[in-house]
Amino acid sequence: MTLEDADVAKYLKDRELSYLLRPVRIHFTKTPESDAEGEEERPLQGTRDIPRWQAEVYAEEGAAQIDEESFEVELSKTASRERIQGRDQIAALNPDFYLKMRRHLVSLKAKAEGNGANMEDYRRNSMVAYDLLTIRLGKILRFAASSSIPQDLLAKITPEEKLFLEHVHRKVDGWRKAVLDGAE
Repeated sequence: MTLEDADVAKYLKDRELSYLLRPVRIHFTKTPESDAEGEEERPLQGTRDIPRWQAEVYAEEGAAQIDEESFEVELSKTASRERIQGRDQIAALNPDFYLKMRRHLVSLKAKAEGNGANMEDYRRNSMVAYDLLTIRLGKILRFAASSSIPQDLLAKITPEEKLFLEHVHRKVDGWRKAVLDGAE
């Protein structure tokens, strides 16, 4: 898939849908509320693997906890790791990192709109996310300008970054060939 052929927003939406359908481990802390009329409540207890979208609903109700590290902690650790890497090195990211980051920021923004006290959390997380994106994009642009893309790089970047890298690399390569036409 090329960036020219893909509507990036649709690509991200499709990836997010796939992400929401994947199972995640959840620990039930209380019986969730039922909003279906006449539906008998079945007690949900213990630990189960259920689709992420469903786990997020239970977690929002306070009926369960998703069994994974807080994304705020993951974001902070990832940004720190990226700052420590050299100019020509990039830290490996989980393929779902940007999907999780986007969902985290949207959730924080919704909470901040309902309660001004949460606005500081949203702003802080948004700044860290923006800084991380800026650092990674700068590194990816440097790799895209090189004559060939290192194969180990592809294992360290997300699908969204790979799409961007390949698009920019093709553009740079085309520009380079046009400028040097006949001189090579």
